[in-house]
Amino acid sequence: MDKIGNGKLRLHLRSLHPRRASGTASAETTTVGVGAQRPCNDNRQEKITSLLVKCLVANMLPLSLVDNAEFRELLSFVEPNYTVPYC
Repeated sequence: MDKIGNGKLRLHLRSLHPRRASGTASAETTTVGVGAQRPCNDNRQEKITSLLVKCLVANMLPLSLVDNAEFRELLSFVEPNYTVPYC
């Protein structure tokens, strides 16, 4: 990211998330992806897949992206119960 982008991010953090920007946020407030998980039922699975396809098409990304290990790791973190379709 360029210096302009970094500056805007720092300004955002300082003005809207001062504890996080100063490094004083507790582990409890900075933990992501922990807690009660919702089930990924068929409707949710279909919606995620639909949005994934929409994103790939709109950005002209290769369908093979869904086979990428890091991409699957990201989706697994964001929605642990989602099954990524293979191309």
